[in-house]
Amino acid sequence: DVFDLEAFRGGSNVYFAASDLSQWANANAAGTALPAAAMAAGSGRTVIGGQQSALTGLNWYCNASATQCYYTGDLNAFFSLVYWDRERNTSVVFVSNSSLPVWRRAYVARDLIAALTEATPEGRPDAAATPDLIRPKPGSFARLAGTYAIENGDSVTVRLGPRGLRFRLGAALDYDVFAVSPSAFYVPGLDLVFGFTGSPQPTTIYLQSIFLVAVARRTTR
Repeated sequence: DVFDLEAFRGGSNVYFAASDLSQWANANAAGTALPAAAMAAGSGRTVIGGQQSALTGLNWYCNASATQCYYTGDLNAFFSLVYWDRERNTSVVFVSNSSLPVWRRAYVARDLIAALTEATPEGRPDAAATPDLIRPKPGSFARLAGTYAIENGDSVTVRLGPRGLRFRLGAALDYDVFAVSPSAFYVPGLDLVFGFTGSPQPTTIYLQSIFLVAVARRTTR
Protein backbone atom coordinates (compact mmCIF):
# COMPACT_ATOMS: atom_id res chain seq x y z
CA ASP A 1 0.00 0.00 0.00
CA VAL A 2 1.43 3.37 -1.00
CA PHE A 3 0.48 4.95 2.35
CA ASP A 4 2.55 2.54 4.47
CA LEU A 5 5.85 4.38 3.88
CA GLU A 6 7.50 1.41 2.20
CA ALA A 7 10.63 1.85 0.10
CA PHE A 8 8.75 2.55 -3.14
CA ARG A 9 9.39 6.05 -4.46
CA GLY A 10 6.79 7.75 -6.61
CA GLY A 11 3.27 9.13 -6.48
CA SER A 12 1.94 9.37 -2.90
CA ASN A 13 5.30 8.57 -1.32
CA VAL A 14 7.25 11.77 -1.89
CA TYR A 15 6.56 14.12 1.00
CA PHE A 16 7.34 17.81 0.71
CA ALA A 17 6.48 21.28 1.91
CA ALA A 18 5.86 24.36 -0.19
CA SER A 19 9.42 25.50 0.59
CA ASP A 20 10.78 22.24 -0.89
CA LEU A 21 8.76 22.74 -4.05
CA SER A 22 9.91 26.35 -4.22
CA GLN A 23 13.58 25.33 -4.25
CA TRP A 24 12.89 22.81 -7.00
CA ALA A 25 10.85 25.32 -9.04
CA ASN A 26 13.57 27.96 -8.70
CA ALA A 27 16.18 25.47 -9.89
CA ASN A 28 14.06 24.67 -12.95
CA ALA A 29 13.58 28.37 -13.66
CA ALA A 30 17.34 28.88 -13.46
CA GLY A 31 17.98 25.78 -15.59
CA THR A 32 20.04 24.08 -12.88
CA ALA A 33 17.62 21.41 -11.63
CA LEU A 34 19.30 18.77 -13.80
CA PRO A 35 22.52 18.51 -15.80
CA ALA A 36 22.33 20.56 -19.00
CA ALA A 37 22.30 17.46 -21.22
CA ALA A 38 19.34 15.98 -19.34
CA MET A 39 17.45 19.30 -19.48
CA ALA A 40 18.01 19.53 -23.22
CA ALA A 41 17.00 15.92 -23.83
CA GLY A 42 13.80 16.32 -21.85
CA SER A 43 12.69 19.69 -23.16
CA GLY A 44 10.96 18.37 -26.30
CA ARG A 45 7.39 17.16 -26.26
CA THR A 46 6.78 13.44 -25.98
CA VAL A 47 5.61 11.87 -29.25
CA ILE A 48 2.86 9.23 -29.04
CA GLY A 49 1.66 7.49 -32.17
CA GLY A 50 3.36 10.08 -34.34
CA GLN A 51 1.62 12.97 -32.56
CA GLN A 52 3.17 15.41 -30.11
CA SER A 53 1.66 15.22 -26.63
CA ALA A 54 1.12 18.22 -24.36
CA LEU A 55 3.86 17.06 -21.97
CA THR A 56 7.61 17.35 -22.36
CA GLY A 57 9.96 14.45 -21.81
CA LEU A 58 10.44 15.72 -18.25
CA ASN A 59 6.66 15.72 -17.72
CA TRP A 60 6.03 19.47 -17.75
CA TYR A 61 3.15 21.32 -19.40
CA CYS A 62 4.88 24.15 -21.28
CA ASN A 63 4.07 27.04 -23.58
CA ALA A 64 5.20 26.93 -27.23
CA SER A 65 8.70 28.19 -26.43
CA ALA A 66 9.08 25.93 -23.36
CA THR A 67 9.97 28.94 -21.23
CA GLN A 68 6.84 28.79 -19.04
CA CYS A 69 6.14 25.35 -17.60
CA TYR A 70 4.09 23.86 -14.79
CA TYR A 71 2.66 20.70 -13.33
CA THR A 72 -0.20 20.04 -10.92
CA GLY A 73 -1.25 17.10 -8.80
CA ASP A 74 -3.82 16.16 -6.21
CA LEU A 75 -4.54 13.20 -3.98
CA ASN A 76 -6.88 12.79 -1.02
CA ALA A 77 -7.81 16.52 -0.90
CA PHE A 78 -4.22 17.73 -1.26
CA PHE A 79 -3.54 19.89 -4.32
CA SER A 80 -0.21 21.29 -5.47
CA LEU A 81 1.12 23.44 -8.30
CA VAL A 82 4.66 24.17 -9.46
CA TYR A 83 5.15 26.83 -12.15
CA TRP A 84 8.36 28.35 -13.43
CA ASP A 85 9.27 30.98 -15.98
CA ARG A 86 12.80 30.71 -17.35
CA GLU A 87 12.74 34.05 -19.20
CA ARG A 88 11.97 35.94 -15.97
CA ASN A 89 13.77 33.47 -13.67
CA THR A 90 10.70 33.33 -11.43
CA SER A 91 8.51 30.59 -10.02
CA VAL A 92 5.20 30.10 -8.24
CA VAL A 93 4.32 27.26 -5.88
CA PHE A 94 0.92 26.55 -4.37
CA VAL A 95 0.03 23.77 -1.90
CA SER A 96 -3.43 23.32 -0.40
CA ASN A 97 -5.22 20.77 1.75
CA SER A 98 -8.61 22.35 1.04
CA SER A 99 -11.25 21.10 -1.35
CA LEU A 100 -10.67 23.81 -3.92
CA PRO A 101 -13.45 23.53 -6.55
CA VAL A 102 -12.02 22.06 -9.72
CA TRP A 103 -13.41 24.86 -11.88
CA ARG A 104 -11.50 27.50 -9.90
CA ARG A 105 -8.11 25.81 -9.73
CA ALA A 106 -6.76 27.20 -12.98
CA TYR A 107 -8.02 30.69 -12.10
CA VAL A 108 -6.27 30.59 -8.72
CA ALA A 109 -3.05 29.49 -10.41
CA ARG A 110 -3.29 32.19 -13.07
CA ASP A 111 -4.00 34.87 -10.46
CA LEU A 112 -1.01 33.77 -8.36
CA ILE A 113 1.28 33.82 -11.37
CA ALA A 114 0.03 37.23 -12.45
CA ALA A 115 0.34 38.67 -8.92
CA LEU A 116 3.74 37.26 -8.02
CA THR A 117 5.55 37.46 -11.35
CA GLU A 118 3.68 40.39 -12.92
CA ALA A 119 3.14 38.19 -15.95
CA THR A 120 0.06 36.31 -17.12
CA PRO A 121 0.51 32.87 -18.70
CA GLU A 122 -0.26 32.57 -22.39
CA GLY A 123 -3.99 32.47 -23.03
CA ARG A 124 -6.94 34.67 -22.25
CA PRO A 125 -7.13 35.76 -18.57
CA ASP A 126 -10.93 35.87 -18.43
CA ALA A 127 -12.84 36.64 -15.23
CA ALA A 128 -13.25 33.80 -12.75
CA ALA A 129 -17.03 33.58 -13.04
CA THR A 130 -18.25 29.99 -13.23
CA PRO A 131 -20.58 29.47 -16.20
CA ASP A 132 -23.94 27.82 -15.62
CA LEU A 133 -22.89 24.40 -16.89
CA ILE A 134 -25.32 21.58 -17.57
CA ARG A 135 -25.15 18.32 -15.63
CA PRO A 136 -25.26 15.57 -18.26
CA LYS A 137 -26.06 12.04 -17.19
CA PRO A 138 -23.79 9.22 -18.43
CA GLY A 139 -26.58 7.87 -20.63
CA SER A 140 -26.77 11.20 -22.46
CA PHE A 141 -23.07 11.59 -23.26
CA ALA A 142 -23.72 10.91 -26.97
CA ARG A 143 -25.42 14.31 -27.16
CA LEU A 144 -22.16 15.99 -26.16
CA ALA A 145 -20.25 14.61 -29.15
CA GLY A 146 -19.38 16.96 -31.97
CA THR A 147 -16.89 19.52 -33.23
CA TYR A 148 -16.64 22.93 -31.61
CA ALA A 149 -14.74 25.99 -32.88
CA ILE A 150 -12.64 28.33 -30.71
CA GLU A 151 -12.27 31.98 -31.70
CA ASN A 152 -8.49 31.61 -32.14
CA GLY A 153 -9.05 29.14 -34.99
CA ASP A 154 -8.48 25.93 -33.03
CA SER A 155 -11.15 23.26 -32.84
CA VAL A 156 -12.34 20.89 -30.14
CA THR A 157 -13.62 17.42 -30.97
CA VAL A 158 -15.60 15.42 -28.45
CA ARG A 159 -16.63 11.88 -29.28
CA LEU A 160 -18.03 8.88 -27.47
CA GLY A 161 -15.50 6.09 -27.19
CA PRO A 162 -15.85 2.55 -25.81
CA ARG A 163 -14.89 3.70 -22.28
CA GLY A 164 -16.57 7.10 -22.26
CA LEU A 165 -15.89 10.51 -23.75
CA ARG A 166 -12.75 11.29 -25.75
CA PHE A 167 -11.35 14.79 -26.28
CA ARG A 168 -9.12 16.31 -28.94
CA LEU A 169 -7.77 19.87 -29.13
CA GLY A 170 -6.87 20.84 -32.69
CA ALA A 171 -5.20 18.04 -34.64
CA ALA A 172 -3.37 16.60 -31.63
CA LEU A 173 -3.93 13.41 -29.65
CA ASP A 174 -7.23 11.99 -28.45
CA TYR A 175 -7.47 11.84 -24.66
CA ASP A 176 -9.79 9.99 -22.31
CA VAL A 177 -12.14 12.25 -20.35
CA PHE A 178 -13.20 11.85 -16.71
CA ALA A 179 -16.12 13.48 -14.92
CA VAL A 180 -14.77 15.29 -11.85
CA SER A 181 -18.02 16.95 -10.79
CA PRO A 182 -21.66 16.75 -11.93
CA SER A 183 -20.94 19.41 -14.57
CA ALA A 184 -17.17 19.39 -15.19
CA PHE A 185 -14.88 17.02 -17.08
CA TYR A 186 -11.11 16.67 -16.76
CA VAL A 187 -8.63 15.75 -19.51
CA PRO A 188 -5.43 14.16 -18.14
CA GLY A 189 -2.53 14.80 -20.45
CA LEU A 190 -3.78 18.35 -21.12
CA ASP A 191 -4.54 19.36 -17.52
CA LEU A 192 -7.73 20.90 -18.90
CA VAL A 193 -11.23 21.17 -17.43
CA PHE A 194 -14.31 21.74 -19.55
CA GLY A 195 -18.08 21.82 -19.36
CA PHE A 196 -21.10 22.38 -21.58
CA THR A 197 -24.01 24.78 -21.91
CA GLY A 198 -27.08 24.47 -24.12
CA SER A 199 -30.04 22.13 -24.23
CA PRO A 200 -31.25 19.63 -25.30
CA GLN A 201 -28.05 19.31 -27.34
CA PRO A 202 -25.11 21.30 -25.95
CA THR A 203 -24.03 24.21 -28.15
CA THR A 204 -21.03 25.57 -26.27
CA ILE A 205 -17.96 24.26 -24.43
CA TYR A 206 -16.14 26.29 -21.79
CA LEU A 207 -12.50 25.27 -21.46
CA GLN A 208 -9.80 26.24 -19.05
CA SER A 209 -6.29 25.36 -18.02
CA ILE A 210 -3.40 27.50 -16.83
CA PHE A 211 -2.47 28.23 -20.45
CA LEU A 212 -5.95 28.32 -22.00
CA VAL A 213 -9.26 29.95 -21.12
CA ALA A 214 -11.64 29.76 -24.09
CA VAL A 215 -15.17 29.24 -25.36
CA ALA A 216 -15.89 26.89 -28.25
CA ARG A 217 -19.12 26.89 -30.28
CA ARG A 218 -20.59 23.79 -31.90
CA THR A 219 -20.03 23.50 -35.63
CA THR A 220 -21.18 19.89 -36.28
CA ARG A 221 -23.82 17.61 -34.82
